Amino acid sequence: MLRLSVFYILVQLIFKMQDKIGSVIPSHPYFFIPLVLFLIIFFVYLFKSKHLNAYIPKTKRKFGIWGWVGVLIYLMVFAMYAYISGKELYKRYNSLPIELSSVILNEGESTDGLTAFKPLAIWQNDTVMGNAKDGYMHVYHTEDCPNILVTAMNAECKTRIDYYMLLNDLCSNLLPDSVRLKEEEYKDSVINGNKYYLNTYSFVKEGDTVYWTFSALMPTDYYKVMTLSSITHDSYRHSIEMSDEFMKKVRFKLEKR
Repeated sequence: MLRLSVFYILVQLIFKMQDKIGSVIPSHPYFFIPLVLFLIIFFVYLFKSKHLNAYIPKTKRKFGIWGWVGVLIYLMVFAMYAYISGKELYKRYNSLPIELSSVILNEGESTDGLTAFKPLAIWQNDTVMGNAKDGYMHVYHTEDCPNILVTAMNAECKTRIDYYMLLNDLCSNLLPDSVRLKEEEYKDSVINGNKYYLNTYSFVKEGDTVYWTFSALMPTDYYKVMTLSSITHDSYRHSIEMSDEFMKKVRFKLEKR
């Protein structure tokens, strides 16, 4: 049981640290080297120690049915942790950006290395800001919407609270602190199996009422998020329809040439 407990303690230690400092495996791969070395050394000691063999001689060692039940429990727990860690690693690996030139695109699609999307026909392309390291922002406009921002990012968004954190960050960058937002509409739905959140706010700018619509599409199989931000002056209904239509054509699974 002492030998078996080493597995259990090490697995507990690893996952407790993951809970405290985030995902250890992808960002700190060398973290496991001292643990593996300790495991090997301690196992050699347990099997080769003369003191332990003298303290519990082979004639007194018994391993009955309950011992095998204990072994089975340990194996099940270890297999569960291994499956969760492997699934997490695979998910993070698939969420890494890839070279823009190597992405296979369908007709009319654009890509930022994280997602593939198709701009709406009425959108006029203004510019692309950013870089491969920090991410890209595609800027468009229409007659009704002078400012349309399309941005994809690597982020672990699972709930609406995570979505509101993204919204708050963008709000602090786009709007001055003196602006007071009034919520006009919100949406919580699913598009192609992905979580879809949308909020529309109104605020007063230079005496005129302005509407800001922000939406995000969050897949369950990737740590990626596609966001769309648009500002209108007359009505926000059109911006909501644009967001719904745009998000339906977003692809998170990218294939290389």
